[in-house]
Amino acid sequence: MDLPQALKALAGNPKLLAQLPPYPPHAPAIIVTPQMRILDVRSGKPCKWAPRFSDIVSIQWEIVDMSIPRPARPEA
Repeated sequence: MDLPQALKALAGNPKLLAQLPPYPPHAPAIIVTPQMRILDVRSGKPCKWAPRFSDIVSIQWEIVDMSIPRPARPEA
């Protein structure tokens, strides 16, 4: 999915997270707050997100429901 689709999916649902491969901590993991602020949480602490052009045009955004436990991703 592209970035606009990802942001629309995140809006209003604080349990969702959008991430890009190769996944955190090497790529953005963003949430949208109830105040509609876009924050990057890949470090574990929310901070203002400053996207790069490649983040904006990527079609590889993946939405994750943080309320569902997921197995750890294998390290590359």
